[in-house]
Amino acid sequence: LEFRRVLFRSVKLRDRVGELIKRVDVVPPSLALAQAALESGWGTSKGAQRSASPFGQMVFLDNDRSKVRPFEEFAHAVEAYANNLNTHKAYTRFRLKRAEQRARGATPDGYELAQTLSAYSERKSDYLRDVRGIIKANKLQKLDKAQLEG
Repeated sequence: LEFRRVLFRSVKLRDRVGELIKRVDVVPPSLALAQAALESGWGTSKGAQRSASPFGQMVFLDNDRSKVRPFEEFAHAVEAYANNLNTHKAYTRFRLKRAEQRARGATPDGYELAQTLSAYSERKSDYLRDVRGIIKANKLQKLDKAQLEG
């Protein structure tokens, strides 16, 4: 009986670790850059300039009002953006597709993953087309394989 409990806990823990790994993986640079460019009007929006908020993340004040979520530093906005994609239920397809890419031995591809983010914008498929267009037009996919040396 004790062996069964330990085995059951081990299986549960392994499942949870697998889910955690899906949620802490990278957001491809091509995708992050394209979304930031689109959401901030290439850095010209008030949110980007005054609130260090390039990703269009919103704070909902009540049923009728919302505003761009302000950040003290750009790095905090990047962290919140990655956390959003890695945890929110609206981006489950993003995480699953990224895990599939990893399972094939591939680097997560922002151009492909962009297809899973229709919930990011009310513009749905038009938004996805624009994000993917920015990635292609600016040849951002090569950044997905970039490595920091250190």
